[in-house]
Amino acid sequence: MAYAVRVLAEPSSLGDEDIAELREHGWSDQIIADTVGLVSLNLLTGSFNLVAGLEPGCAIGEVLGMVIGTALGWGNVATIVLAVALAFVFLLTTPVNKWLIGRGSGHAVVHAYHH
Repeated sequence: MAYAVRVLAEPSSLGDEDIAELREHGWSDQIIADTVGLVSLNLLTGSFNLVAGLEPGCAIGEVLGMVIGTALGWGNVATIVLAVALAFVFLLTTPVNKWLIGRGSGHAVVHAYHH
């Protein structure tokens, strides 16, 4: 996960040593490249969603699905199906949670993240 965050936040800081370390942890070149591709794709779709005014929860679900599928070594089809399913779930639950928070309820309020 730290690698994906660095690809997003500070890609120029990654070097040969980082790739070697990932390989030592069992990451194949395909998984390393897929991670870069997924982060890039989700940055693009997230930016589009913001400009289009779409719910950010949808992008969160999509990213989560891609990360889980990649971490489990699933193929592209299974990973995309999971990402789309989670994006749909987050798309539905984000407005409901906002509505609940606005009325003093919801998961985040119960755990004191919103006041």
